[in-house]
Amino acid sequence: MATILVMSNSYGTLLLVILLSYGLALMPFSIWNRSSNNQKVFERLMDADQVYMEYRDARQEFCKEVSICRNMITQYRNGQNQQYMDILDEEIP
Repeated sequence: MATILVMSNSYGTLLLVILLSYGLALMPFSIWNRSSNNQKVFERLMDADQVYMEYRDARQEFCKEVSICRNMITQYRNGQNQQYMDILDEEIP
């Protein structure tokens, strides 16, 4: 039993020396250092800027369409389309 423990311990030590000589023991540290989140955060911020620009354009277009609908309600309301204009007036913000 003691010889198995000695052989196991010496095998572990030998393996550690070999891995350290090839630099494989430092590999997890280099992977950790290279996995910096700065680049990913910067990419997401650039995506967020693009999404905000699209939101702003969509919001401007929405406001333009709402103003067109409001003008249509005030200018074209008559007896035939009264109920439709009332529905449109209730639905737009």
